[in-house]
Amino acid sequence: MIEKDIKILIIDDEIDICDQLSGLLSDIGYDCQFSTSSEEGIELFKTNNFSLVLLDIWLNNSKFDGFQALEKIQSIENNIPVIMISGHGNIETAVNSIKKGAYDFIEKPFDSDLLIFKIKKALENLVLKKKKLKTLSTRHLIQNLFQIQKLQKY
Repeated sequence: MIEKDIKILIIDDEIDICDQLSGLLSDIGYDCQFSTSSEEGIELFKTNNFSLVLLDIWLNNSKFDGFQALEKIQSIENNIPVIMISGHGNIETAVNSIKKGAYDFIEKPFDSDLLIFKIKKALENLVLKKKKLKTLSTRHLIQNLFQIQKLQKY
């Protein structure tokens, strides 16, 4: 996966955070889009092919909080890693994020190096998952072909 092929969606109610994250990630070659509301973020997710989502937990003035948005995103595509972010987080929030299906959690203010590390790990994991699914699909296809050949002999 080449950085230019990677699209990252940022959903955070703070425009400054969206700008900061988008600038940081664009500087290293990622294509970023952002939304300041859960509703718009979910619509963007539905209509684009994102590789990763950075999702704030506490989304003011949004229909859904981050956990509800996470659930909606996973119902659309559950293989895309979501990293939850929060300025009000604690260990319980981080654990709850992972239990609900997030790939990881990071607190605001961010350590840029740590954030980039977590994003790269999540994307590497995504590539490995896709390879595994492709291998399993190929194996299943081969098994089906052998079954068809056996049936054709009779």
